[in-house]
Amino acid sequence: KLLASRKPFDFTADYVCTEIDVQQLNSERVKDAAFTNKTGNREFAEVDFSLGYTDTELTRFVDPLPFVVPFNHDAGWESILHIQTEGLRARVKAAHADTLVLGISGGKDSSVVAALCVAALGKDRVIGVLMPQGIQSDIDYSIELCEFLGIRNYTVNVGPAVAAITDEIAATMEITDQSRFNLPARVRMATVYAVAQSQNGRVANTCNLSEDWVGYSTRYGDSVGDFSPLSNITVTEAKPSA
Repeated sequence: KLLASRKPFDFTADYVCTEIDVQQLNSERVKDAAFTNKTGNREFAEVDFSLGYTDTELTRFVDPLPFVVPFNHDAGWESILHIQTEGLRARVKAAHADTLVLGISGGKDSSVVAALCVAALGKDRVIGVLMPQGIQSDIDYSIELCEFLGIRNYTVNVGPAVAAITDEIAATMEITDQSRFNLPARVRMATVYAVAQSQNGRVANTCNLSEDWVGYSTRYGDSVGDFSPLSNITVTEAKPSA
């Protein structure tokens, strides 16, 4: 991306000055293996330096939310919705699936995904799976959401399955708090897949871009699915969409 340039034949200055996002460069190099020199034969010079944190008046515009369409930009949101729904519809058709199935928690992510699925296929081809852990009040809002969208919904109490797996593990070894915390999410995803396969459906997961980037998701849990409608949608974008 071009950060700054000098006009052609402008000889008033011998250099161009701008700001470089060092943290972004470092992040890109961590993710891109092309920056790694495995042979150790370096053909460039290294200059070590350190910079203190100071207030700098930027000479160029830096978008604080580079992936977010302005909230007052209706055409932008309409374009995103169109791209998402058309892409989802095409993928479901290519998979020869009858339905889209997703876990409904009542939160903004599952609400947005459910609405996108309905926009893509219609309410009759979307199934919501409500999976409380033995507490009926956990799904009250989820039921209201399904009724509002007009989609079929099934309630599966995952509490007994989570407890049974936890007891089996605890009988042979100490189970950590992290394992206890993540197990329900993995049981829920297994449940969603069981429902999907019973209805010739495909699973739409509810993990968004922000969660993927920072790793705030459960592997084999909410990050799993056949389609990921929010894969390019940040949590900031999902909130107003809901």
